[in-house]
Amino acid sequence: MAFMAFFSINVNCKKLVPPMKYIPLHLFLSLAALAGNSQATVINFDQVPRTSISYGNGNPYQESGFQISNSGGNSSALLFWGNLSYNADPKGNTLSHNYSNSTMTLTRIDGGMFSFNSIDLADVFNAPRGGDVQFNFVFANKTTSQSTVTLPDLAGLHTFTFNLADLSRVSWTPLTTNGPFLQLDNIVVDNSSTSVPEPATFALFGMGLAGLGFARRRAI
Repeated sequence: MAFMAFFSINVNCKKLVPPMKYIPLHLFLSLAALAGNSQATVINFDQVPRTSISYGNGNPYQESGFQISNSGGNSSALLFWGNLSYNADPKGNTLSHNYSNSTMTLTRIDGGMFSFNSIDLADVFNAPRGGDVQFNFVFANKTTSQSTVTLPDLAGLHTFTFNLADLSRVSWTPLTTNGPFLQLDNIVVDNSSTSVPEPATFALFGMGLAGLGFARRRAI
């Protein structure tokens, strides 16, 4: 993305670049390729009707090409508060552990790699009670990583940011929260397997820069 910032500076410099109508088409195509490389998705559970308590579309729950399973095994292991006061999202839905100390696991349905950017967590009853939650990450190269975050003693959803790429799965287990259970929402993921542009994208960008240089020479 740093390349894009550099290019934007040049485009705005009237002494170096001709009017936009003279910039070659493939320059815009290269920028479009870079912009399209990131495909952020927010899993917010709002496809589950906000009625009374429910168990969604089963275990695993599926949304936007991703699935979330619970180690509890059966379909009632994933709980949606719906319009009950326990729901920490006043306008949408949230997902909660229905079995204490159970583990939820996030993967892509097609088995591909993804980036895990952030997740919102809350007490299972939306009470001002916090505790520790353990996250485990499995990367494309089979290496693993672990991180423990602490939910504050405050009601409502709280955002935890990770920004990890090239993952095959992410799992989390409430350790010392109320129950221990956990309520979650707004999982921000990225379908792309890496945050670094692919070689083809670099090639397109190079073509764009070459076109920019050609247009500049003709303008002088």
